[in-house]
Amino acid sequence: MLGEINFKDTLRVDGRVRARINSDGELVVGPTGEVEGEITVGAATISGHIRGTLRVRERLEVHGGGRVEGDVLLGRPGLVVHDGGVVEARVQMGTLKEGEAEPEGAAAPGARTTAGAV
Repeated sequence: MLGEINFKDTLRVDGRVRARINSDGELVVGPTGEVEGEITVGAATISGHIRGTLRVRERLEVHGGGRVEGDVLLGRPGLVVHDGGVVEARVQMGTLKEGEAEPEGAAAPGARTTAGAV
């Protein structure tokens, strides 16, 4: 699927999606899901693969087998990485305010955080 996706409550992805995604709801990427794009959501639960810019207002949870690559901007410190989950991204916490789509402050260019439990 290509394009732009807006939803209200919960969107579950078990296939391939390349899109701009925007919602105050929760994005769930299942074990076979692959999402690429610019994503702004209230919460995200990742068991598959996500690549791009991910803005999460409340909570980002990466399950075992889940992988997040790119830039992650969190509205508050709400990051959970379970055993086997991988976050290979520049992560900024507490940088999004209500209604903002861009970070409040930028980290040093090229600064990346890699967290992975194995």
